[in-house]
Amino acid sequence: GAPEIITPGPETNDGILLGETDPLESLASRKMCEAAIGRGAMMLRRAKTTAIPDDIAMIIMRLNWHEDMMWYGPDGAGTTKGIYDYLAKWELPWELTMTGVKNGDQLALVAEDKFVCWGGFPNLSAKHTGSEVLGIPASDKIISIRNANIFCCEGEFVLEQWCLFDMVDLLNQLGVDVLKQIREGTAKRKVAVLVAS
Repeated sequence: GAPEIITPGPETNDGILLGETDPLESLASRKMCEAAIGRGAMMLRRAKTTAIPDDIAMIIMRLNWHEDMMWYGPDGAGTTKGIYDYLAKWELPWELTMTGVKNGDQLALVAEDKFVCWGGFPNLSAKHTGSEVLGIPASDKIISIRNANIFCCEGEFVLEQWCLFDMVDLLNQLGVDVLKQIREGTAKRKVAVLVAS
């Protein structure tokens, strides 16, 4: 993905809701996002051997994700445009690094008009057994991820997604103490080149 400098707001410039929201639109957005997340999980349960999206993955994603969707990832992950790039540059490589993924405590689910947010602390746990993640080789460590996802919906499709998670905490679990490196002046300029010591 592309480097992130400033994560933009919604392309429609309407991310600040000052008035009353429509409960029917909010419910429809929530249900659509739940379907999108459920179908995405179904797609990811298939055998994961490559980060190249196949036709089935694309068909499943197109049920609820706009072809030109924007995905804004956390630091170290970047940004992708379109379903194919999202799968090839983030979701499938990420999934190849983890086994035994389990949902954690979902502490929040909010839907207001076309915006939906869900997340938890932690929201996921998994074992880092596959390929490297953020430049760190497989560690066999069980990690938990504190994250939140914000979706911007339009009708039956997700147009944009902001994926926010505690990258410093994740790296710490993988043996990279970013805050210590910053204090000691040994931090690298890019998260992707950090290597556990």
